[in-house]
Amino acid sequence: FGTIGLSDTMMLQDGKDFATRVELVTFGQTKDHDTFQDLIAATAFYLMKTNTLLHPGFVLQNFVKEFEPNTTVPHLYFSAPAMWDDFGDTEFDDKRVNWLWILPISEKEFQFLQENGDYELEVKLEENEADVTDLERTDVV
Repeated sequence: FGTIGLSDTMMLQDGKDFATRVELVTFGQTKDHDTFQDLIAATAFYLMKTNTLLHPGFVLQNFVKEFEPNTTVPHLYFSAPAMWDDFGDTEFDDKRVNWLWILPISEKEFQFLQENGDYELEVKLEENEADVTDLERTDVV
């Protein structure tokens, strides 16, 4: 799933329009199809309502839990979609757009992120071949 046109929404940094805009991308297991669809839509509406500066390493705490109360991965984590070459920076006449991949993470992974940073979390997810499309997966830390 992905957004189209979300990049028309400004993000604020220190009360001023941030130079870069975003579009979102995610994917999920067939059994969680509707939830991932709802997550990307709700995240887009969140940005449109709040103009929050979304960036790699950003987390919306307990955002997934709003849609899946029994999930093992309640937080929504934002990352650069490095696995897809076509989702880099895009320059337009009037704006620069970056893609962000949204993926659910567990409470332990969120704590690990706070202590060790986003690079180390992503290394753990990759090393452990975490199925980030599974809303019932076990954590990797």
